[in-house]
Amino acid sequence: MNDAKPQPSTPWDFKARGLVFGIIYGIAFFVGINLQINLYGNAAPTYALIGERFGSSGVHAAAFIPVFFVLAGVALRIWGAAYLSSGVVWNADVVTGGLLLSGPYKYVRNPLYLGNLIAAVGIGMLGPPFTLLIVVTGVIAFNMRLIRIEERYLLAVHGQAYRDYCRLVPAMLPRLTPAPVASDPRLPVWADGFWGEIFYLGVLLATLYNALFSWQQPNGIVWAVLVVAVIAGRMIVLLLKGKPRATP
Repeated sequence: MNDAKPQPSTPWDFKARGLVFGIIYGIAFFVGINLQINLYGNAAPTYALIGERFGSSGVHAAAFIPVFFVLAGVALRIWGAAYLSSGVVWNADVVTGGLLLSGPYKYVRNPLYLGNLIAAVGIGMLGPPFTLLIVVTGVIAFNMRLIRIEERYLLAVHGQAYRDYCRLVPAMLPRLTPAPVASDPRLPVWADGFWGEIFYLGVLLATLYNALFSWQQPNGIVWAVLVVAVIAGRMIVLLLKGKPRATP
């Protein structure tokens, strides 16, 4: 069993990170759409601006670009959560235990936050360019804040072992080959990883629906409400469940 123990004084924004991400998306869509309308007189989504040079069929094809980004981000998050466990991923506190040196963690230290960023590009493209810019900037900034919080705890617990890991594995830009470290013996629990990202999968399905059926007239406000509800709802559900199960 994992001997991970939550640290007692986790910063408030880490505890409420799901809600903070939701607020970032909500602000990005609201401000981005209004800026685009005031400056350019329209709020065409970014993917439509990319595809419009090829006519209606180009816009329809470009509507699948957000699907690709969200799918890639969700897949990376599922891969990481399958090794870490959804209870640890969504725990309100920072949880530190044995260093995890398997799966995506041999390529990048923060695959879940990298997945956040990749998915954010896809979601942001459903709004105008100002929305995409605000979403990506906000997610990067908050990701870095969360990484600093986690790494402060990991260094306190693991010291030199974690410093050695950091020298071998980058924080957000993945290695092309797995790091030369001894693999952790734990195996991925794919069902748990999938369940842990079920709300993100809802965003993926909504993105796919847009690409198939509503690509001509996407509703940015609806998307902002959906994303805020999805991320905040996931945090609320897991907080109500109480403490997570131990990671096998």
